[in-house]
Amino acid sequence: LTEKSPQDFGCGLSRWTLAALAEKVPCLSVYKSLSGIFYLLLALQLAWIRCRDIIESIDPSIAYKIRRNRRILGYVRKHPQKAVMLFLDEFSVYRQPLKGKAWAKKGTQPKNQRSRKSNTRLRIVGAINAQSGQLHYDHASKITVRRLSQFLMTLRRLYLTKRIYLVLDNWHNVHRHPQTIATLAELGIIALWQPVYHPQSNPIEKLWWHISEEILRIHRFSDNWEGLKRRVFDWMDQFLAPSQRLLEMVGLLSTPAIRTQP
Repeated sequence: LTEKSPQDFGCGLSRWTLAALAEKVPCLSVYKSLSGIFYLLLALQLAWIRCRDIIESIDPSIAYKIRRNRRILGYVRKHPQKAVMLFLDEFSVYRQPLKGKAWAKKGTQPKNQRSRKSNTRLRIVGAINAQSGQLHYDHASKITVRRLSQFLMTLRRLYLTKRIYLVLDNWHNVHRHPQTIATLAELGIIALWQPVYHPQSNPIEKLWWHISEEILRIHRFSDNWEGLKRRVFDWMDQFLAPSQRLLEMVGLLSTPAIRTQP
């Protein structure tokens, strides 16, 4: 019931409340107070939880693309001298700290110190080697088609003698731009397009999550933009060499390594 809209049951609310449940669920009428319903929900392993944004993918090729990527991952693991699989994506770092939870004395709230300056942005493009856990990245104020093409050329130089399988999303302004497509073909890089609106199928998304949690949430560098960027780069630089820890962090050592669920 809680997964359905209250409006399906003739209630004008957008989400369930204890009072709405008491009104619309006949069996709950035995409870004389809302607190009774509250404790019943707790006993049923239900809780008042913050929602998560989702966009349902309508890509009809999801199953095929996931199977293909898993098959190629298995191939490059067996033949590391012949081919490499890279997971590519972009990430934004902002001056203003992200909100989050932190330890504080009861009755108080942790302070999230924001700057009076504009919310400056840094863009990072990164790629993770699926076999070694080595991270490659570049940064700029904006990742343009030209900047991405330069990064692709860098990847080709790093893996000059190997076939490159590159997993990336369908960002039409840059990834799907005709010039990017031409660069991929010229460099002999095989693009493996992710399912549409399916970021969980790209393990590098977990790397961005770790940066957000460890560096960007409630940081104290809102008035020190250069210092914040240095902290981000220093954190990422620890993975410039092959890293089993990075493979563990992004789930590439788990089974399955390429997820279908968030």
